[in-house]
Amino acid sequence: MTRKIFRDKFIADGKCANCGSREPIKRNLYCGLCMLKDREKGRKWYKKNKEKKKKYALNEYYIRMETNRCIGCGTPLHPEADAGRVSCINCREGLYATNY
Repeated sequence: MTRKIFRDKFIADGKCANCGSREPIKRNLYCGLCMLKDREKGRKWYKKNKEKKKKYALNEYYIRMETNRCIGCGTPLHPEADAGRVSCINCREGLYATNY
């Protein structure tokens, strides 16, 4: 059986979607132990990849600046409306959601 089938069965039985042995925390699919393990895994990944993500973001910023694109969304800047600025009108007014 695939992991998805097990996961769906655990959820239907009212158990943790990850381990299937404990009750999930209220309004969640996972038990407390599985949530803690997942949080630790995420923290380790972030710590490992933090510098790489910063380097990528800075590189993307400079590429967009050189090609006259918005630093937020990457759309080409309008010559008149965005003259002397680094972000487009939509990003300045908060119309675009962030990339996070």
